[in-house]
Amino acid sequence: MRKADAGTQKAGVQRWLLAIALFLLTLTASAQQSRIASDFEIAQMRQQVASSRDFLAQLSGRLNLGDLYATRNERTAARREYATALEVATRERIAARRESDLTRYSTTTSYAALAQAKLGNDTEAFSLLEEAARYTSDSPKSWNLYASAMTALRMPKKAAAAARNAVALAEAELRSDRSLQNRLDLEVYRYSLATALGNTEESQRLLETVIASLRSGAFESLRRGVARREAFEIYSSARGDEAAWLSLLNRAQHRLAALHESRGEGDAARQVYRDILAGRTDDAIALTALARLASSAEERERLFAEAFDANPFSLDLIRTYQRQVAGTDSVDGTSAGARVRRALVQIARDDLRAARTTLDELLREFPENAALHRWLDMARER
Repeated sequence: MRKADAGTQKAGVQRWLLAIALFLLTLTASAQQSRIASDFEIAQMRQQVASSRDFLAQLSGRLNLGDLYATRNERTAARREYATALEVATRERIAARRESDLTRYSTTTSYAALAQAKLGNDTEAFSLLEEAARYTSDSPKSWNLYASAMTALRMPKKAAAAARNAVALAEAELRSDRSLQNRLDLEVYRYSLATALGNTEESQRLLETVIASLRSGAFESLRRGVARREAFEIYSSARGDEAAWLSLLNRAQHRLAALHESRGEGDAARQVYRDILAGRTDDAIALTALARLASSAEERERLFAEAFDANPFSLDLIRTYQRQVAGTDSVDGTSAGARVRRALVQIARDDLRAARTTLDELLREFPENAALHRWLDMARER
């Protein structure tokens, strides 16, 4: 490696810590639905995994692939990627232990724990997290990893306590070094704390702080970079400052909007969802929420159509649509989203022969989709 690359590599490793920190904080929050355009992200991640052999690229690529498949309800594919991520983390953990690199060993142990948590192996994940915590108790990134995993394991009190440690340590670091990276890290930790706190006034204040900070002049260079590249990809494991800034802003807005909606604050929720769509017009979660909050049947149907075209297999979207599908006369169109809506309408009307035909056609295109298999079984049994 050239000497000139050393600083770049170090910064990459540091951003890697942020990338993984972003990972579980958000998945447990809302099981982030992506969209059918996530085919692009999947292709990007496949390329990353195929073209690089370093630990960071392999781990973040596998985690992102698992998350993207999960949002499309392709559970077998998702578990396959999470299992591969665990293998990658475990190999790196063994190598770090062999080389007596305790900091690296602690970090890779945390990654292995996160992968275990994604696979639903709570006991193994908790054991690994407890082991990792013994080595790096003064690191805000390590505390944030711990908080993220505790959130995934549905232990909110432990998650909040760990996240508070991360925020306090990061605030101290920022007082002595006001670098862009430290600023961004602090906003990640504040978001993590807001996630752990759930539906509270403190959570709302933290989210508003995060969003305002990310939109401030302090992050103008990242905002310009995102606009210059016309970036739109929202990854759960974001590599690089620009991707991390964009992903964090998106997730913070989603959590704030959901908080408003849960309190019956429809106007406030709608405004935040519109802000999300201003940055990404095909965000399936925002479109679903606006359809749910729509004031007219015409607006609701239009938003549902856009949401299904964004991600035809979002379970939240499907459940929301099923609650009002009785009012739908027919569904035109040939997109995957239109055909899923058509199948749901056909099932609701007990037109099972037509539903089976529609579902069979979809399954030829999406053979690993769990929702399609379940609906087809239902249609055959009735």
